[in-house]
Amino acid sequence: MASALEVLGGIARLCWYIPCLKCRCFRRQINSGNPLGLGGELALAFGSLMHSLWKETASSVAPRSFKSKLGKFAPQFSGYNQQDSQELLAFLLDGMHEDLNRVRQK
Repeated sequence: MASALEVLGGIARLCWYIPCLKCRCFRRQINSGNPLGLGGELALAFGSLMHSLWKETASSVAPRSFKSKLGKFAPQFSGYNQQDSQELLAFLLDGMHEDLNRVRQK
């Protein structure tokens, strides 16, 4: 899980998303009413994790709350068993896509 989150953190750093994390304005982008999404909870957890990783005073970060949210929506990621990074990335990107989808009605 750590390697997949590092990759996403590095990619997100290049995108517009990271400046929004500093001021927390990314919350306006969340579509919590999307029936295919996760109520915005995964996007909020990921945003909080990235905010913690990239703030200047961070020395180390334990992604407990993010892992808890992830396990809530995908039980295969709860617990501490070894997981495939590709499965994590696929689930996370799909969930983020639906949580941040700008189409309000489907």
